[in-house]
Formats: sequence, C-alpha cells, structure tokens
Amino acid sequence: MKYAFLPLVAAACSVLTASALDATNARVWLDEKIQPDFATIGAGITSDKNGTAPAFARTWQFVSIPLHVEGKAKGERDEYPQFIPELKVRVSLAVSATDEKGKPADKLELLQKEITYVDIPLVKARKEHMGEAVVNVGVFVSPASAFKLSKKDGALAKKIVGVAVEGTFNGSSCNRTKEKANDDVATGVIVNDKEGSKLADKWWRKSSGSGTGAVLNAISETPFAAEYARHGMPPTRPLYGEAEGGHAAAPATTATDSEGGGAAVPADSADSTDTTGTDGGSADEEPTETKGSKGSKRAKRSRR
Repeated sequence: MKYAFLPLVAAACSVLTASALDATNARVWLDEKIQPDFATIGAGITSDKNGTAPAFARTWQFVSIPLHVEGKAKGERDEYPQFIPELKVRVSLAVSATDEKGKPADKLELLQKEITYVDIPLVKARKEHMGEAVVNVGVFVSPASAFKLSKKDGALAKKIVGVAVEGTFNGSSCNRTKEKANDDVATGVIVNDKEGSKLADKWWRKSSGSGTGAVLNAISETPFAAEYARHGMPPTRPLYGEAEGGHAAAPATTATDSEGGGAAVPADSADSTDTTGTDGGSADEEPTETKGSKGSKRAKRSRR
C-alpha cells in the first residue's frame, strides 16, 4: 500500500471547517432512480507460483450508495452552509445467502453497519440558507464474509436484494420523507426485483436471524482507509480504524423497531426480531469490476 500522502490528507481534514459555515440542520435520502454500484477491489496481496493465495481470496467487495444530503443554516440571506460537520448513517443490506451449490437460503439476511461521516461538503442550493450534495456511502465486505454469504464463489453483486440508509444528525433522525406524490425520496431501494418480493415494508427495521456471521465494514476498517476520497466518500470518524495499525472488523448492529414495519424475510416468518431504526422527518489496485448504473465516481447536485 502507498501511504505517502496520508499526512497531507490528515492535515486537510483537520482544517476543512476552519472558516466555513456548518449546517445546523440536515436531511438525507436515497433517490429511487439511482442504483448502487457493486465493485471488487484488490487488497494488494499476491500469490506465489504455487498459488497459495488464490485470486478470489484477496479481493474485497464494496457497495457504494449515492446519498442525497441537504444542510440548512441559520444566518443572513446570503449565507449558506458549506459543510455538515458530522452525520451518522446506518446502512442496511438485504442479502440472499447461498450454499456451496449456489442454492439460496430460505430467508434473506440483513447486514447493518453504522458509520459516522464528518465534514461533508455542500454546494449552494436554490433555497435560502440551504446547501446540498450527493455523496457515496460505502460499505465493504471482506473475502471471509463474502464466502460466508456466497459459499460457492464469494461473489455478492447478484446476491444483494435491497439497500437502505438511515441518517442521524445531532442525535435525531434526519431521514427526509416524501413531500409530494411524485417525489423520488426513499430510505430503502430494491435492487433485485425477483428476490425483492420477499421483503416487507420497512424491511431494514427487522433482523432475519439467518446467522452466517458475515459483517460489513466501514472503509476505516479496511486496507483502503487512505483512499476514501478516491471513492467519493467523506472522511469517517475514526478515519483509520479503531485499533492503531489494525483493520478490525466491527460486528453488524441490530436494534428494535418502535413503529412496527416489515421484515427482511417473507411476511409470514415467525422468527424475526425487532431492531431500532430511524425514520421521519467509511489499494493498490483500481476497482476491477463494477455493476450498477450510477455511483462511486458520481458527485452531482440534487435538483431539489
């Protein structure tokens, strides 16, 4: 790995908001028309001539989800926020785990990860005191977790059924809700229509209990921590992982649903348990394979 530029990155992160106006309120949402990107990325490990480290064992996979963010500031008419100082997001993936023969499990598995992003840059919006942007929320799957989910080949692109992102700003839910019938605002998006029929309403609020042991990682917990900017992601807190010199995988989070909602399993399943949700109003090689329509290299303004 090449880390020569790390001091410069760290220095830049420390002064991002020194003279900028921070948002005092924030809202986040997914666009129902924007699909996530799925990609594989090399970890920089090479095998010897005897093939002791096969290629499939040294690639991570990540899901890059374009997230709309909107910040509001209180101030004079010509002032608008340039940064959201801190935003906590919980990413949920519904995955169709498969066995050694490629046969899908009876239940979909729900993987979740909380990530804290800092200093999210905004551009001036048309509304007073508003700033907005589209940033990439990225979750990574290690080779070991990928094979727990897809035991035949470890490939996950076609196994992911749905994605959801929930936001928390200053301790309160900041998911935007639909304001008009034709709004493309969403918390969760189905990416596999066939398997998506197994998902009930607000599926990200339920745990499937399938128990493969697979986890999601923020970029700060991977060998690619120094490359968040290249993948269109804001810096995370912590920036380079919990443990000094390590990339420890954090377990997926689960919690309870205070409003009911649906399940990440067929509606008639009896062993779902509630989890806490929010709703209302974190290489040496380039990615080698990408599937999806729009995502990690994209950073455009919302039209709202």
